[in-house]
Amino acid sequence: MVDKYGSAFNIRLGSHRAFVVSSWEVAKDCFTINDKALASRPATVATKLMGYNYAVMVAGKRYTGSSAASDSGEAKRCQNTINQFFHLMGIFVISDALPFLDWLDLRGHEKAMKKNTKEMDSILGGWLEEHRQRRVSGEVKANGEQDFIDVMLSLQEEGQLATFQYDADTSIKSTCLVYMVVVLVEC
Repeated sequence: MVDKYGSAFNIRLGSHRAFVVSSWEVAKDCFTINDKALASRPATVATKLMGYNYAVMVAGKRYTGSSAASDSGEAKRCQNTINQFFHLMGIFVISDALPFLDWLDLRGHEKAMKKNTKEMDSILGGWLEEHRQRRVSGEVKANGEQDFIDVMLSLQEEGQLATFQYDADTSIKSTCLVYMVVVLVEC
């Protein structure tokens, strides 16, 4: 389809139109230049269950390459959860096209989404707590290095997250999730 329609095009998925992007350059434009135009995406089961109840609008760890985090168990857990997240985000759920069938979980996709959501929330919550502990111990100020979560926590301390629709933890975790998705799309 990319050869025929280009790097960005619309398709219909059931009762919803979908905007397909196949290059990181266009994806970057979607999240920067045209973010307001694309902000009203359809409410799918996957975005509700796995995107912090539509709050989706990194952590200073590396899980691949030569400088990977030393805890291979945590790295493997994170990689598996993210792989499953992307897999589940692309799955068609019948209630997305036929909302009156939202009670029907054919093939157990919604159950898998809920399980993945708990695992992703556990990972992101762990990162958030780890960063809070580093701030309390003074480690962040001592070495001066701040990653994305440190910056978000600074904004929280300054009260700049108080006007967000969701609580600070949900806002930070959902923003980190979006950040991870954008970074992984660019890779």
